[in-house]
Amino acid sequence: MSHPATIVIVIPLYKDWESFHILLQNIESNLNEQWPTTKVIVVDDFSLEPLPEFLDGYCQNIEVVELVRNMGHQKAIAIGLAHAVITHPNAQNFVIMDADGEDKSEDILRLLKEVKDKRFGLCFAQRSKRTDGDVFKLLYSIYKKVFRLLTGQHISFGNFCCMNAEVAKRLIHVAEIWLHFPSGIIKSKLPYSKISTHRGKRYKGNSKMNFTSLVNHGLSAIAVYSEFVAVRITLLSIILSFISALVILGIIGIKQFTQMAIPGWASFVTLGLIGLITQFFSLGILLSFVILSAKTIRNINPSVVYEDYIFKIHQFICSRT
Repeated sequence: MSHPATIVIVIPLYKDWESFHILLQNIESNLNEQWPTTKVIVVDDFSLEPLPEFLDGYCQNIEVVELVRNMGHQKAIAIGLAHAVITHPNAQNFVIMDADGEDKSEDILRLLKEVKDKRFGLCFAQRSKRTDGDVFKLLYSIYKKVFRLLTGQHISFGNFCCMNAEVAKRLIHVAEIWLHFPSGIIKSKLPYSKISTHRGKRYKGNSKMNFTSLVNHGLSAIAVYSEFVAVRITLLSIILSFISALVILGIIGIKQFTQMAIPGWASFVTLGLIGLITQFFSLGILLSFVILSAKTIRNINPSVVYEDYIFKIHQFICSRT
């Protein structure tokens, strides 16, 4: 007999069924007594592969949401969460995690406990120890610094999190999670806590994330704060323009009011600085108009549009009694 779900776990997946099989076994083992009332919703991001047979063995606990096209990791999360909240209105907690094993199943109970014990209804897993290579660590460090410089915010966690029903119902109306889930939550001003975790090792295969995907992921996080970025770049442009103007006035002053020799290239430097001033101002004005025009476009509400991107929902009928 199937029990109403109290915990719903949303897992985006793209051609990673082997890893997911191991993860599913570990989730069942770690949740133990809570497993009968747990629902796992797999968001299949256009894998175009036959569903594996092992899913039949989890018929009461699993559901596969197949997307109509490849939407990318962040949009798959937004679609899956919206579907989970709306189709499981009585669930108490919702978990977001990846399928590859890097988000460890044993941390789910820690996240659930943190959400229950603290006044915040949302908790993220913050990785205190990473197993990535040196190049990735360097790029990730640069990404965090650039994000803070351009947005004024600090980001130190990924998608792995747990939230109660109240937070989840609010979150699916936050348009920014459509672009980047963690960055969208930070901008939403929903309060959250963090727990320290260690990153797990991928169970099977290689990561589908390449350098281009990583750069795009970082830019998406920054794009959530596009208006703040535009303001900061505009102010920087004004400051640089002011400095350039002071240098030009200095060159003119030295030439007109002192006996100091001015090199022959001073005129070229002056012309170059005038060109920089023009470019700085143009950049600031262009960014401002782009952001203002974007504000006239209606934001995407995941709770409204999610069904448009679902091709098929696979439910599994238990053959055993």
